[in-house]
Amino acid sequence: MLCGNSLQVPEYGYPKDSIPEYLSILVPNVDNVRTDFLIDTIAKQGKAVLLIGEQGSAKTVIIQGYLSKYNLDNHIFKVFNFSSASTPLMFQVLIYIHILQLPCDRLSLN
Repeated sequence: MLCGNSLQVPEYGYPKDSIPEYLSILVPNVDNVRTDFLIDTIAKQGKAVLLIGEQGSAKTVIIQGYLSKYNLDNHIFKVFNFSSASTPLMFQVLIYIHILQLPCDRLSLN
C-alpha cells in the first residue's frame, strides 16, 4: 500500500484455522508490495504487465496473489511456466485445451 511518498508494508498474519500451501505463501516485503502496486497501477490503465527476474524471485506467486483479488465469475486466468524448452506450439495447445475445458457460458466470442 502506498501512502503519500512512502510504501507501507502490511504485517503478515499466518492463518490460524488452516495450513496454507507452501507455494502460495508470500510474506510482504518492500519489493513485492511495490511490485503489486505497480501491477495494479498499470492494469488499471488497461495495459499489459510482464514480470521478469531470476528464478525464485516470486514472480509467479506475486501474479497469482494479484489475480486472486479478482472475482472468478467475471474473470478467468491460467498460469503457465515457460522455460527455454517452451515452444509457441506448446503454448498454443495449452491455451486451446484450457478454452475447451471452460463451460460454454464462460466463453465470450464477441
